[in-house]
Amino acid sequence: EFLERHHIPVYNEVTHTGVARHIYIRWGEVTEEIMVCLVANATHIPAEKELAAKLREADPRVKSVILNTNCEQTNVILGKRCRVLWGSASIEDVLCGIKVSLSPLSFYQINRRAAELLYEKAGQFAQLTKNDLLLDLYCGAGTIGLSMAHQAGRVVGVEVVPEAIENAKENARKNGISNAEFFCGDASEDVRRFREEGKRPTVVVLDPPRKGCDEFMLQNLTAMEPLRIVYVSCNPATLARELGYHFEQGVAVDLFGGTAHVETVIWMSKNKQNHLEK
Repeated sequence: EFLERHHIPVYNEVTHTGVARHIYIRWGEVTEEIMVCLVANATHIPAEKELAAKLREADPRVKSVILNTNCEQTNVILGKRCRVLWGSASIEDVLCGIKVSLSPLSFYQINRRAAELLYEKAGQFAQLTKNDLLLDLYCGAGTIGLSMAHQAGRVVGVEVVPEAIENAKENARKNGISNAEFFCGDASEDVRRFREEGKRPTVVVLDPPRKGCDEFMLQNLTAMEPLRIVYVSCNPATLARELGYHFEQGVAVDLFGGTAHVETVIWMSKNKQNHLEK
């Protein structure tokens, strides 16, 4: 109704005309906080204050109204620029007992309860002790690494999205976790740098995008000789392609009910080990 009233045309992907591309809603299942993000082929839209007011009137749980600008000719949903129209730049939820701040560009599993099962299994596979340095690659808002921080000596997270790294640092502060640090950068380049600096993580957690990891990163990663690699994947095909260490155990978790997609988590070891107890 708002778009029609203010004559804001819907985006046409073929002609690259129009304004409103997507309406993206993020919900904190535990906190019930809601973020509403309009993805637009523009930097401004008419009556922005009215839009924010109408959304707050429609549902008092709305804590954040965001305009995301995506003027690229692409089928990628979100652009790189976000502007707060009202409220906060992020909302909060709880995952695996960890309070997490979520900005529009931070990755977060859409099925929270199944994600807790997935990350719990990843924690079991990691077999961490206080002597371990855990390297969390493609860490997003830090949810996996922070959920394991109490078991590890130190956690280092790497993520290419700056907003996600800011969320990860904030999440560590909110939860009183002092043994985790996060770096914004490309996983391949940072792994190379860590290797050249002589860093030797004993356990590595990977949670890459659907396309998987690149060969350069994997070569540098295995050259650091971690004892265990825990690989979380939304694409079993790229996961199978990238098995390098000894495969030990794996499990699929159905985060996407009614579809053919699953999340898979496996662990690999540098030297062949006995399987964990089920």
